[in-house]
Amino acid sequence: MKARAGKRPAAAPWACLQADCLQAVACLLTPRDRFKLNLVCRGWRDALEDAPQVWDAVTIDPRKKASTSRRVRFNKNLPTPQVLAAWFGRYGCHVRQLHLRHLDAASRAEGCGAAPDMAAVLQAVASSLRQLVVQQCTVQALLSGHAATLRSLRCLTSLHLQLPPEESLSLGTPQAAFITALSGLQDLALASGYSGRQHSLPASLAALPRLRSLQLARLGGARGITNDPLHPDELYVLAVAPSLAGLSALERLVLSDWLLVEEQRGEVEDPEGVEVAIHRLPPALLGLPSLSSLVLSDVGLGKHGPGPAAIAQIAGDVACRAYALPAELARLAGSLRKLALLNHTCGQQELAVLSLLSNLTSLSLVAKWRAQPTHLPDAFAQLTGLQQLKLSHGLTQVPPCITGLTQLTLLDLSFNSLKSIKPGEYLKRLVAVNLRANLLSHFPGQLKVARHTAVELQLPQNDSMTITERDVEQLLTFEKLRQLTIFGASEDKGTRRCLAMLAKAMPWLLIDV
Repeated sequence: MKARAGKRPAAAPWACLQADCLQAVACLLTPRDRFKLNLVCRGWRDALEDAPQVWDAVTIDPRKKASTSRRVRFNKNLPTPQVLAAWFGRYGCHVRQLHLRHLDAASRAEGCGAAPDMAAVLQAVASSLRQLVVQQCTVQALLSGHAATLRSLRCLTSLHLQLPPEESLSLGTPQAAFITALSGLQDLALASGYSGRQHSLPASLAALPRLRSLQLARLGGARGITNDPLHPDELYVLAVAPSLAGLSALERLVLSDWLLVEEQRGEVEDPEGVEVAIHRLPPALLGLPSLSSLVLSDVGLGKHGPGPAAIAQIAGDVACRAYALPAELARLAGSLRKLALLNHTCGQQELAVLSLLSNLTSLSLVAKWRAQPTHLPDAFAQLTGLQQLKLSHGLTQVPPCITGLTQLTLLDLSFNSLKSIKPGEYLKRLVAVNLRANLLSHFPGQLKVARHTAVELQLPQNDSMTITERDVEQLLTFEKLRQLTIFGASEDKGTRRCLAMLAKAMPWLLIDV
């Protein structure tokens, strides 16, 4: 009895916890809690200092409290420059992904986010940093006073800059010159307010031979290429340098809210009021040998901006213009796989050129004005390799030209005026279907041919749609269905009862009502 009642052996002290166990736990915690672990004892601090995977990704966001430890001082939940210097002095050599968020005038007033402090952070991580994301930060002081620090980020492969609308940074300007010094850059995204009207895709980008993805978006102001529909001569112009074709590795190009023009030095602009033909993409964009994904959102095409005589009046006082897609687009047929024209103003004759892109696997067409034709050219039937298709053209029926597309796995016909959908081979392999914001009054029974493949059905905002017991029986035959979105449907008791029956019969199904 005495032997059994003896004292239990003392547990091993926490300071002797195996390093690999501590590191595994740290990887599951938030950055705030990881820093707390670092303050427990010297043994834990040494173990974490030798764990690059723990400090691989770091976010500096003054809106979040980084620590509550009494050993770290904070000013209104904002980390002080001393804290940042100490933290990155110890762990900066391990940081590969750095996110800077909301470092603006408000945070600087509270003692966080000053340009010298951010420059010191970047200097500490320069040897290891691969991805830098700057979101909603004021960077003018950093760009003008610490350009040498930015050029020292030689290992950087991804740079995303999303500035506040009041901030302006344009490629080709001295402030952005540091970008071309990052010769290993593969992914570049720049979203800025872009003060002024003249901007460019400069020839200096040829200094980035490994660049694979380029995204340029204009923030603030009216959307579309014109600043004011009543003053169409006020344009946001993006001049494309002829040498842009030297970006032989570029695979993805995203341009938003621009009028694309060719860069022609010394050319005199046409007098105001003279109509100028808008007829082609800049040739440099058509000479990118590896381009496989092209996204144009609110983009106009041409050599110059449209004069007042070139403006067509559609739907009252809304000014717009049908910008033709050039036949030369076929030069990209060998490499282009994904194409998205979002908020475009092309009519059906202009879209006919898409039939030449026979290798497309993904196509998105979102019309800007519903006054455009509500049907699509029959030439779309030539795109037999399409796997993903999105059409938002105010359609009143499913275009016959797509019913023969047998390779589709994603079909998005949202924001149209469909009352029903046509049966056909194009439904058999669908994995995801989106019929949001149409005029469906019943569950489309034609979708039952996709019961062996469909995983997600999006049917929201069809205000008069009802669900019956027969519909429930059909949905029960969908073998792989995991999500059904149907909010905004009819509120009658029968629909609610049937949805409750479906949820009980398929408890694994996520029903968003």
